[in-house]
Amino acid sequence: MQTTKPIRWLLAGLAVLALTAAARADWDPNAQDPMNATNHKMHFPQMPDLENGYDVVDGLYGSAAGPVGIKILADDWQCTGSGPVTDIHVWSSYNNDFRPRPPQGSNTMFNLAIYDDVPASQNPLVGYSMPGNLLWQAYVKPTGERVYAENLLEQFYDPNQQGFIGDDTVCWQYNFLFDEASAFQQEEGKIYWLSVSHTPDLNGDGLVVCDDLYLPSFGWAYGWKTTDVRFNDAAVWIDPDWQILFPEDAVPPSGSAWNMLAVPTGDLMVPLDLAFVVTPEPATLALLAVGLGGLVAARRRKR
Repeated sequence: MQTTKPIRWLLAGLAVLALTAAARADWDPNAQDPMNATNHKMHFPQMPDLENGYDVVDGLYGSAAGPVGIKILADDWQCTGSGPVTDIHVWSSYNNDFRPRPPQGSNTMFNLAIYDDVPASQNPLVGYSMPGNLLWQAYVKPTGERVYAENLLEQFYDPNQQGFIGDDTVCWQYNFLFDEASAFQQEEGKIYWLSVSHTPDLNGDGLVVCDDLYLPSFGWAYGWKTTDVRFNDAAVWIDPDWQILFPEDAVPPSGSAWNMLAVPTGDLMVPLDLAFVVTPEPATLALLAVGLGGLVAARRRKR
């Protein structure tokens, strides 16, 4: 059966859109050395340290006795191009590789927030920079996810205990995509802080119930991976005070007191940074333009 031209064009267009959607889900540096990558708009991509890094407990945490609270981590970046932050990508793992499975895992929710910077010069008592005013927040499900690396051997670190609670072998990349209307607008040259917290709302209904809270009793914990590149000051963490039953409100307010993230190594506390990248200009727009351009060129050649 012969396919009519309109249908062929429709199918071709859908194929381009499908390719575009797939490309939007994941992020990889466009250079062999990530420090030379250009497909981002921050100081440089903070890639995960897959050899000597750690996973830092982030979100709901607890013990065999039950949940204890929620921890939030944050790290800073410097904007290198004004515009919307439409793509946020973070690298993560789960303690002992115990990850929520569908249907719960498919609806796992995160709290994301962006703050302005309080430089170390304005924090003489603590001597390090930290998030300041809350500028933007989102309670969202990841747009996409993938297994980024396997067969690892990395430790899970709890900054409250200043000790290790387990290990993991799989690194996940979580992707959060926003349209320009809802995205945060950053300004070139400014330093911002990104906070991420894996909420205990595992079914995406906006509430935390017993089925969600039992996980920490079995050793479950989500961890944000560290990076082996340093920018500015170390990452920070906080155990904010809020009602755990309403996780969409679980974002530290402006002016919160954050703790520097560091791991004990011998007699020293070594500062840590976290693995993430922000991309205000989605590569998918260029891909879509290339794909549609190819369709137009093909049509012109047939005339």
